Amino acid sequence: MMLYALSSVGSANAVAVKNVAILIVGLVFTLAVAAFGIVVLVGQAKMFGKAGQPRWAVIIPFYNGWTNAKVGGRPGWWGLLASLEAAVRLNSGSHVSSGLIAVLAAVSLVAFIFNIMVGIAVAKSFGKSTAFGVWALGIFEFVGYLSLGYGRAQYLGPGGTGAAPSSAVPGSQPPVVSQPPMVSQPPANPTAFTPLPDVVSPVSPAGPEFLDQTPPIETQPPAESPSHPVQ
Repeated sequence: MMLYALSSVGSANAVAVKNVAILIVGLVFTLAVAAFGIVVLVGQAKMFGKAGQPRWAVIIPFYNGWTNAKVGGRPGWWGLLASLEAAVRLNSGSHVSSGLIAVLAAVSLVAFIFNIMVGIAVAKSFGKSTAFGVWALGIFEFVGYLSLGYGRAQYLGPGGTGAAPSSAVPGSQPPVVSQPPMVSQPPANPTAFTPLPDVVSPVSPAGPEFLDQTPPIETQPPAESPSHPVQ
């Protein structure tokens, strides 16, 4: 009887220790996931600021993914599908039926694919390679977004097209449009002689005599003074 009681106590203690260990591991895992999530949000907020997007968008579920897709020049619904991966992670630890597990697995796969595609687009928008988008932004997000946000990478426009907004790079100036070179004219030589055109005086068809047609001035005879008889 005594041995049975001791064995039952020992088994109960073993179960309690096992439960405590599982609880501690789960708590550590939850804290690690939360810490990684905070790092991702901080880096993503800084990255949104570089791309001219509102930084507060990182704290709104699903709108975060929508804005992230817009930064990469992709449709917003890509970001919505990519955001489903986080929702699946939150529900993966709950007690669900086998049928729902299959559905969650399919949704998780689709979300993972779109998360990779959005990560590649965002990487190209900052001049990074496809491998950076897959590994740093698609898988190890806490590394990639922190690097884009606080690193030297600058936003090049959606998909790396170069159409970055004016607010994307602080202190950036608009491009200066170069003017075509002016063609210099040779200096004028003041001593150069410029021949004047010949001026031809009009000649009357009637000859020189026609030019002198001034009418003669008629002279009046002197007026005769009236004669008065001498008285």
